[in-house]
Amino acid sequence: MSRIHHSVRLVSPRDYGREAPPAPVGNLLRQIPDAVRQAVLMGFVGRSTLPRRPPAWLAAASDVRFVGFNGEGGDTVLHFEAPKLGEAAEEQYVQGELWPSRPSPEDTGFDLLGDVISDVAAHRTDSDRFDAQLLRRISEFEKALNRTYDRVILAGHRSTAEAPAIVDETTVANAKLLGSETPLPQRVLLMGVLDMIRISGQGFELVLSDGSKVRGVLIEGDVAALKPMWGQRVMVQGTAIYRPSGRPLRIDATLVEEYAGETSLWSVIPPPRQRMVETKEWLKPRGTATGVSAFYGTWPGEETDEEWQEMIERLS
Repeated sequence: MSRIHHSVRLVSPRDYGREAPPAPVGNLLRQIPDAVRQAVLMGFVGRSTLPRRPPAWLAAASDVRFVGFNGEGGDTVLHFEAPKLGEAAEEQYVQGELWPSRPSPEDTGFDLLGDVISDVAAHRTDSDRFDAQLLRRISEFEKALNRTYDRVILAGHRSTAEAPAIVDETTVANAKLLGSETPLPQRVLLMGVLDMIRISGQGFELVLSDGSKVRGVLIEGDVAALKPMWGQRVMVQGTAIYRPSGRPLRIDATLVEEYAGETSLWSVIPPPRQRMVETKEWLKPRGTATGVSAFYGTWPGEETDEEWQEMIERLS
């Protein structure tokens, strides 16, 4: 099996080189395999985690190997090798599978992770390369920086030295921000035409009444059971997962069944109702233009502070 070389360069003004602090390097070595695996899943399935046992092709496609490190000009450089996806996940490229888009067979998991990092660094709110779980994984690269290194630079194959994928404080901050901007998942009932099926990834695609398409992942049952319904109108029950922009990313489906009724009423994915909010947002100071005062208006009374204090003392 062909394996491609990738480098991960850790940059610090302290010029550690080969004398690398073990904690941040160890954290990075722990993060890389999981991040690559989630990026591979996202590229093939549209979901960075699976609710069931991972398929064999995923283990092969994300089989990255650490092959050594060295110091270059004060930087600490970690070296990895990763297989080409077309060889490691050959079944994903079998002719006849009803799915049009998949990563290039010449890519590796590192290439896909580089794409994710680039989209996060650029704060692309409409990207389909990450979901909330993968954003959390990228934010955890903060442990590798750990106030020791300024940047983690991924290069090799498609991520060239001239255009690498870079994780720094801005990338980590963007991962957290994109996570907080992502609307909460929402239960949906959806009708449309079952247009495509991916057996090896539990995936399907639905064509809605307006001609738009939405991808789904069947998280309960076997997607092979949907083959007789291909090209037919179906009803899908599940959860809509949104991008930070508010546009649908996918449907996590628990049920897909034939449907002979009208589709117009249930052939629109509802807009998101709310977004994820980090706990620390509730701790921000509130003024007259924010918080409860902004919603309800100011207190209409004319009592002074001393009068308020007197009333409180009477009640206590």
